[in-house]
Amino acid sequence: PRVIFRRHMGIVLRREAERLQSLFDDFLNVTGPCRLQRSPTNVNDIVRRLCEFFGPMAHSHGIQIECRITDDPVLCDLDEKLFSQALLNLVINAQEAMPDGGTLFLFTARTNDAVTVSVGDTGLGIPPEMQDRVFRPFFSTKATGTGLGLSFVQRIVDEHGGRIHLHSEAGKG
Repeated sequence: PRVIFRRHMGIVLRREAERLQSLFDDFLNVTGPCRLQRSPTNVNDIVRRLCEFFGPMAHSHGIQIECRITDDPVLCDLDEKLFSQALLNLVINAQEAMPDGGTLFLFTARTNDAVTVSVGDTGLGIPPEMQDRVFRPFFSTKATGTGLGLSFVQRIVDEHGGRIHLHSEAGKG
């Protein structure tokens, strides 16, 4: 019995250490220095890879991915690694907002000098009284959330000179 208890405690402690390291990493991403390593990047390629990477996970949660990418390359001078991570954070949030499955939307568009990447879902939505707080550090609607994921997204978008907009209706995603 003691061997089993020690093994179980070792697993629990390892998971907790990994969780704390992840929390610390997220905190540094929000508060630490951000040095973008920009290069000309096709945003369509990032979105396409994200759809391919996240597809199996989404499918296992009963989520269909609708990925609409423009035919022409959408080139933008950005830090591909950070931008990819910001998009992944949005996709994970969308997946968590659809506990019973649904549809995840990823779209790209180019108009004049602007590039638009849209992430949407058919999930639970965000009540109007919470919408102005979702990008603030440490605000979370999840019992186990750190409240750092969306603030990280906001920071990366800001650092790139972009804008992020939220449109949500409770019960509609």
